[in-house]
Amino acid sequence: YDNCLRLKNAHWLVSENSTDNISEIKYMVMEYGAVATALYTDTEYRNNESMCYIGDEIENHAVTIVGWDDDYSKENFPSACSPSIDGAWIVKNSWGTGSGKNGYYYVSYEDSNVGKCCIAFDVMATDDAIVDYQYDGSSSLSNILSLKAGGAVGAMYQVSECEEGQMLESVSIALASANTECAIQIYTECDDSINSGYEAYEDPQTAVIQYPGYATIELNNPVYLAPGTTYAIEVKFNTDADVYMDKSETSDWIDFVSHCEVNQTFYHMATTQRWTDLSGKGGKCRVARLKGHAREIGKDPVIPTEEPTSEPTVEPTEEPTSEPTEEPTSEPTTEPTSEPTEEPTSEPTTEPTSEPTEEPTSEPTSEPTSKPTEEPTSKPTSEPTTEPTSEPTSEPTGEPTSEPTTEPTSEPTTEPTS
Repeated sequence: YDNCLRLKNAHWLVSENSTDNISEIKYMVMEYGAVATALYTDTEYRNNESMCYIGDEIENHAVTIVGWDDDYSKENFPSACSPSIDGAWIVKNSWGTGSGKNGYYYVSYEDSNVGKCCIAFDVMATDDAIVDYQYDGSSSLSNILSLKAGGAVGAMYQVSECEEGQMLESVSIALASANTECAIQIYTECDDSINSGYEAYEDPQTAVIQYPGYATIELNNPVYLAPGTTYAIEVKFNTDADVYMDKSETSDWIDFVSHCEVNQTFYHMATTQRWTDLSGKGGKCRVARLKGHAREIGKDPVIPTEEPTSEPTVEPTEEPTSEPTEEPTSEPTTEPTSEPTEEPTSEPTTEPTSEPTEEPTSEPTSEPTSKPTEEPTSKPTSEPTTEPTSEPTSEPTGEPTSEPTTEPTSEPTTEPTS
């Protein structure tokens, strides 16, 4: 299929109380343009322009925070809800422009659910010259590999055939832990184990991943990948980490199917330092959500653009009157003269709830082979490019009161629900 956007980062913000992260949510709206969240709603807890629920019911509806109004009066909310403070989030709903204020609602800061679990999506334009290396394919999020500091995950990939090779520019990983410190090493021309090839870096590149979710780390020095060879990514954790895995599973309303195989992704615990295949024994099939993104050398990026429709649309500049002044023609009278230039937007989705799993206890099945004595014959030939970040979709009405802070926790917190 043709896609115009690709996910770069998904930052999850989770708290016990809806008012705990007001400042950080404001920051995310300013930084990324919108924040996905969920709330509980019913007819008695909303009116023509506002929503508020204070109680023990869990979320039953997803909305998108696009702004806020600190001065929105607490008296404006439905009588069934009685917030004690002024202030509200401005949310975009999915019921069309006929509901709320042209499809938008005010939701009290004190609503029991809104803001407790938020996701900010950071996207970038699709680049046809980028090759994505990944094994995870399902949307299951209930499988987590818990590792102590000193543990690591790794993935091995065969480089696709191309004329001049590729430059590995970035690595992505999905985590359920916050403030995760890690070190990244790349091995090229590998044989049958993660570290059997040449080390790309004398000193592995370090990174701190602040939020749970999905994170892309740009490599400071891209790594050359020769066509048809095998390379490996190693992410070693300097703090305790919870890594999301892909695994087939069935629930009451949806099935997840993973097509993982042996010799794809691996882990080692801090106490053993020996790699174990995550596909496991006894029919267990799991892969770490660890990806590599490489650029084909000599291939110019192709950024897809939106094709004009056969009948171009015109945005109204004023509110339509009750009686239209003229009948639209069935066919447009003029052809569009240029390609549309507006940036596509993406609707955030709600992530399934995840439950941490116990740390794998299986013994490793193989020892890594020794490091070859030869030095790599190729060096990176280009510096990574700076990827565009998404622009906010609406202008917030206030400034955040403080910089966001996230305290690391030893256990992952509750993941967002749909």
